[in-house]
Amino acid sequence: MPTSNLQTSIIAAWVVMTVLAATTVCMRFYTRRLILHILGVEDWLILASMVRSRRGFAGSKPPTPR
Repeated sequence: MPTSNLQTSIIAAWVVMTVLAATTVCMRFYTRRLILHILGVEDWLILASMVRSRRGFAGSKPPTPR
């Protein structure tokens, strides 16, 4: 649960960037698959890296205070 304005801003930025990344990857898949009929390994690597980077950030634990 966010407890400060900074945390709220970081969460909002993360959500916006995730939506933009997902939209861009979906548009790329749509263009490459349905219009150009070419879907290569690089497309799947882009999808995998986007999923991994989003999942890794969201699942990361905050540092423990000392």
